[in-house]
Parts: sequence; structure tokens; C-alpha cells
Amino acid sequence: MWTIFGASWNDLRLDHVQTYLDQADDERLLWEAKGTTLDKNEIRRQVCAFANSHEGGYLILGAGRASGASVEHRWALDGVSFPGEPRPWITDVVVDLERGVRPRPDFDVVAWETTNGHVAVVRVTPTSTPPSLANGTVYERLPGKSQTVRDPLRLADLFGRGDAARRPRGR
Repeated sequence: MWTIFGASWNDLRLDHVQTYLDQADDERLLWEAKGTTLDKNEIRRQVCAFANSHEGGYLILGAGRASGASVEHRWALDGVSFPGEPRPWITDVVVDLERGVRPRPDFDVVAWETTNGHVAVVRVTPTSTPPSLANGTVYERLPGKSQTVRDPLRLADLFGRGDAARRPRGR
């Protein structure tokens, strides 16, 4: 599977992510960066929003806007300190039985060690039966942000996509 970072998922390296971010301005529909702190609910919210989108997306943990006027990189991959190994920790956050993302989308995690902890990228594919919920709330991805679905028509559209996906073929 090819990624927005210019490499296949299996071959993805931290330098691919940095090269992509060096040319990126603001966060778009397909990616979101979260800096130096980990918030379980924020991770669930982002994964849920990507799962409800048409294309999925990438959550980059341990990345933030670079500071300074003469900075070579627009985004810095400084890393973040995880309370455990990043991959199982993120998996536990997403699949948590009480607050996790339901229905659980297909997702995968890669992580690299940095001087300040780890940088992790979570790849989320769209759920085939939307809407996904996180902590009882439906989120959607918009350019540069993820937000609660408040528009009844948008919510009905997500449920309609899910209903259509659950219907037996030929009906």
C-alpha cells in the first residue's frame, strides 16, 4: 500500500515522513500532526474522524510546527514520550472496550525512536460501515481539523453509507 509520504507502508522510514512534512503547509484532509503530549481521547477522535472519511488518513504523533524564522523544516519530528511501546500502547487506546473507536477501523502503526521518545504514524483506512464513534461521539475529518458531526444531514449520510454497506448485494 502506497502512502502520502512517497513510500509504501512496509518501507516507510522517518526520513520519508520528514521529507513530506518539509513541503507541507497546513494539515490537510489526509493527515494530522500531534506534538509533544499524548492524549488518549485526542488519538481516538482523530482515528474516528479518519475512519469516517472516504480516504482514511495518517495521524503523526510526536510532530509539531518547527519554531524559528530560519528553520529548514516546517515541521519538527521531535518525538514524544510514550508510557510503553508505541505500537501496543496506541492499539490499546484505539480498541479500548469502553472509550475506543467503534466499529474499529483497520489501522496500523509504525514508530521510530528519537532523542525525545518516539515518532509514530497511525495509518487509518475508512470503515466500510460508518459511522465510527469514539467515546460515544461521531467525528469527521475536515481540511486541517477533526470535529464532532453536528449536522443532521451529514450524520444521516454517514449512517446511509453504513446501511448501504451492510445490505446484502442485489437488494
